[in-house]
Amino acid sequence: MRTARWCACLFIVLAGCSKPQAGASASPTDGVAATAPSAEDAPSSTGFDASEVEYEAPDGRKVGATVTVPRGPGKHPAVLMIAGSGPTDRDWQNPMMSGPAKSGQMLAELLSSRGYVVLRYDKMGTGNTPVPDTATFDGYRDEAGAGLAFLLAHEAVDPKKVFIAGHSEGGLHALRLAQSRTGDVAGLLLLSTPGANLRKTLNRQLRDRLTEG
Repeated sequence: MRTARWCACLFIVLAGCSKPQAGASASPTDGVAATAPSAEDAPSSTGFDASEVEYEAPDGRKVGATVTVPRGPGKHPAVLMIAGSGPTDRDWQNPMMSGPAKSGQMLAELLSSRGYVVLRYDKMGTGNTPVPDTATFDGYRDEAGAGLAFLLAHEAVDPKKVFIAGHSEGGLHALRLAQSRTGDVAGLLLLSTPGANLRKTLNRQLRDRLTEG
């Protein structure tokens, strides 16, 4: 049910952002403030093709990823998807969570069926992406930044319409990436991203877990 809501929200916001008003300047948070578009604003439904790809992180590691590309002529808007915390892979599968959710794959395929190129990747230590010698918070951002560069250079992508969607901790990496690459990001979408500092967020999560137990 939550995945369906995310799909609907992503589609509404992206459809609204993909056709900016004349004279309006883009900022990393344009997508967050977008209003729901009319039906004619949305890209038409189409099939898509999925391909396994690799791109190189700044430290030289190969990052495993999947790119889904709509069938049809011309260049398309694009979305870089960043997974949440823990050992969460490109499909947003996490061995610490129960059930084969694959919500990341579902979101990506829905968006591509509606006209968006989508790149989702295995962050460090998950799937086909190795762990670096030293894992840092900046490393997660830089890994995502290389994915952004991959999309910007893709032949099917309109480089003026590239968005970043981050879930949970992935939203923090999305924010930091958008701040460092303001000229390359058309909009930012935050899915269940913390709105407080790390200490408060961890305290709340631990308290909730203990209460549930």
